Amino acid sequence: MRLSAVHTLNSARIAGIHSLVSDCRQAEGLSLSFPYTDADLYVLLQENGQILSAAAFTDMGDVFECSAFTHPSARRRGCFSRLLKAAVPRLPEGTELLFYTSAACRDAQKTLAALGARKAPDEYFMELFLDNFQSKPSPDFSPNLPWHKPFHPELKEEAGILTYQAFCGSVHIAVYPDWYYLFGLEIQESFRGLGLGQALLFFVLSDLKDKNPLPLRLQVSGDNLPALSLYEKTGFRITETLSCHLYQPSVLIKLQ
Repeated sequence: MRLSAVHTLNSARIAGIHSLVSDCRQAEGLSLSFPYTDADLYVLLQENGQILSAAAFTDMGDVFECSAFTHPSARRRGCFSRLLKAAVPRLPEGTELLFYTSAACRDAQKTLAALGARKAPDEYFMELFLDNFQSKPSPDFSPNLPWHKPFHPELKEEAGILTYQAFCGSVHIAVYPDWYYLFGLEIQESFRGLGLGQALLFFVLSDLKDKNPLPLRLQVSGDNLPALSLYEKTGFRITETLSCHLYQPSVLIKLQ
């Protein structure tokens, strides 16, 4: 297998990882996401032109979040071990890694146990059914803000990812056959606290509902109270709790 380490993903690699993630979701009912645009380092393993294993490492300030997927047909071949060993020398010395796992993936649980990773606070997986979504902002959002009308974010699409870019921030939507995944919602600091995050979110939800009212899912940290509150007020409901683990890769062991 050929190993690659890059800092950004081109459209072909995004499409390949998108296919990998879809296969893992279908096989195990996983709800975990992959940061196609936001990570600082991507390490991939390919065989016969197919991406069989991929890991993304995102600088979160005090830790690097690791999001990794290995195709079910390539498990127990040391793929994740190779990815981790290739990534660690490329990360700052002393880096601590943060992993998210789902109870649906026993292989991931076994791998983290073998690493000796320790438990951290949980994350939540949330879902909203767009066919039931009412495009009416909550009373917290004032439509009288001087920049509210017109509110028409620019839409870009590449390799199955929709990006809504507004003057105040942006959000990404990964498109799967039967559902959407929302990630990377960010409002510029100077526009925060004005209801514009909710305005952007309502615009996106209304647009997706008009396109195809599929279920919309997202992942949010339990300690990110503003985001959690925003999603709950919009109509999202918690469907799964994700386990978090921390690992200090001072000595790498061989993983099966």
